[in-house]
Amino acid sequence: LKDVMHNVVMPKRAFTAYNLFFAVEREKILKVLPEDGIQGEDRDARVKEVVSRLETNLLPEEEEEIEKRMVCKILREQCEMVDTKKPRRKHRKTHGKVGFVDLNSIISNRWKKLSKVKVNWYRDLGRMDMIRFQKALDENRRKVKA
Repeated sequence: LKDVMHNVVMPKRAFTAYNLFFAVEREKILKVLPEDGIQGEDRDARVKEVVSRLETNLLPEEEEEIEKRMVCKILREQCEMVDTKKPRRKHRKTHGKVGFVDLNSIISNRWKKLSKVKVNWYRDLGRMDMIRFQKALDENRRKVKA
């Protein structure tokens, strides 16, 4: 069974609410930062600058548009299957605008402050993706048994 499963094209794992939120927020942050990013040694100052830019440079309509576009893109990509025999892609050079530690700090703080309505929206999307994943997994198991 293990050898059979190894040759099966698997569904992509489900995104959690936080995974979806992180991807959306990352896109927003990259949109408001200049090409050379935020420079400086003081981490707190860099984080405050990014948060300030998010609050002043993005209109609510722009934020909503980014949220909808990114969620649709992510969920559409999630419907693709993963070929287990396909080699992994090469690492891409990052944008260099913001480091991962800063990015993680900013996004986790924004998650903590997120309204209940938005949290529930992301949770519903995460549940939908989990249902998609479970259905695809069940379908794969049926194919393997057949």
